[in-house]
Amino acid sequence: MSQDKTTLPFEVIKDESKEGKVQAGLKRIEVFLGSGKADAVLSAIRNMDLEATLYDSKGFGKEKEKVRVGRGMSEAELSYSTRQTIVTIVDSDKLEEIINTIKKSAGSGGVGIIAISPMDALIHM
Repeated sequence: MSQDKTTLPFEVIKDESKEGKVQAGLKRIEVFLGSGKADAVLSAIRNMDLEATLYDSKGFGKEKEKVRVGRGMSEAELSYSTRQTIVTIVDSDKLEEIINTIKKSAGSGGVGIIAISPMDALIHM
């Protein structure tokens, strides 16, 4: 078996008997963050030579958000809160390392959540 070089955050194994099969054990990581933390997390992911996708998203929950009221700031319940979602795919061997890197770069204080799910298949187009 030989490995193709790729900039994607996972490894593709070429096997003559299983042409183009994807290595097992890939994980999809979704990081849900409040505004302002995404740049630090994306930078940390980039420093690990991985790629990621950033989505602007709206969250519905119990959160309160600071809004401008007149000349000052006030907390108010909004119909939604603005969030950012970062998605990347990694080999399961690198899972613990990237989780620790994301936590460190996002900071503390309940700034978001990380969701991890297995990847059954990954098809290149």
